Amino acid sequence: MQVGEYVISRGIENEPAFAWWVPYAMQKRDVIVSAVKSRVKKTTHKYGVEMPSPGKNVVQNAIDLDRRNGTTLWMDSLAKEMGNLMIAFKILDPGQKAPPGWFKATGHIIFDVKMDFTRKDKGTNMAIK
Repeated sequence: MQVGEYVISRGIENEPAFAWWVPYAMQKRDVIVSAVKSRVKKTTHKYGVEMPSPGKNVVQNAIDLDRRNGTTLWMDSLAKEMGNLMIAFKILDPGQKAPPGWFKATGHIIFDVKMDFTRKDKGTNMAIK
């Protein structure tokens, strides 16, 4: 797929070496992406509880839900999860360089509602870059 995208970006997809497979590969990529997107379930509520909408601003969406509902349930679950994770990380001051051998870690947050209606912040996957 990457080679096909590179070939298209360079405008050489009509060259004999690429003309026979690039259109097929790109069409297959589109079919695969469409199938994956159709399987992704977009949940707005679970057990009657409104969920924070996923995306870049998932934490802000959780804060807004707490504010609208007059509770701190989502923020409490986030604080608990982050508290459990923080023992593995050290937050550096702005502009401070990481010591040799250290890596920047990123992640994403998935909010969930358990069967007893407690809120859970799960899947805060930290990936070393």
